[in-house]
Amino acid sequence: MRSDYSNVLVVNLEENYRSSSWILKCSMAVIEQDSSRIAKTLVGTKGRGVQPVMRILADAYVEGKWIAREIKRVMGLTGGMIRERDIAILVRSSSMTRTLEGALAAVGLRYRMVSPLYGRTDNRLVAKSSLIEKRSGIYLPISK
Repeated sequence: MRSDYSNVLVVNLEENYRSSSWILKCSMAVIEQDSSRIAKTLVGTKGRGVQPVMRILADAYVEGKWIAREIKRVMGLTGGMIRERDIAILVRSSSMTRTLEGALAAVGLRYRMVSPLYGRTDNRLVAKSSLIEKRSGIYLPISK
């Protein structure tokens, strides 16, 4: 648009009212890899938030067990202030949900599947919040 209209006023909307600063930082690490995008800064208005952690685990079963244990740990540490309904797990494909469902059930966590894609009901799993954020291609602190 700048090339078509030389006298255009560009206003960048840089304040984000939904996400914490940590989530914005991770998002920008992905977005900035697109060299064709116009550079801009995002400013979170929700505060710093909880720093995301990237886990490198052996396989989907180990990952499922870790997620289930981490949910139980967080729920216990908060004395019940964080409950199952406050938590969401976002998955990239429905194939990832089977082992996750088994791991959640094994530790007695209730969950529900939401937001079907392509006519399937198992594409997104609600059970974990932004306390655990796993994003490919972003360099996050790794804990083992």
